[in-house]
Amino acid sequence: MITELWDPSSALALAIPHQPCSRFFKWERSGGIVYLAVNQRGDVLECHLAADRRGKRQLRVAVNQLSQWLFMSCPTANRIVSYAMKNSMKNLVRKCGFRLVARLVCASADRAELEILMRCR
Repeated sequence: MITELWDPSSALALAIPHQPCSRFFKWERSGGIVYLAVNQRGDVLECHLAADRRGKRQLRVAVNQLSQWLFMSCPTANRIVSYAMKNSMKNLVRKCGFRLVARLVCASADRAELEILMRCR
């Protein structure tokens, strides 16, 4: 189930990257929770994820369902962009249909590369 959070304190407790104008959503299934912070910039949705321990096991299902839901609920959005720093997230996001757009040098990222990945409608 996907719900919008009016109080994002639970998502912020997991240190989810966000902007001051971000909207927060929660995906929940079988006790696992995945949080999503979304910003819309023109026809692009910029998304960041954070998950609790059980939610990490269900990230692939969560990413696919959240992507479909975002495209349905935001008809003006044509693309979803994600930034991945960890190798595990880079691989997961690719397996969910996102394509690599760019690699940036980032000392705190795995292999010192931040990847920008995109999924189109």
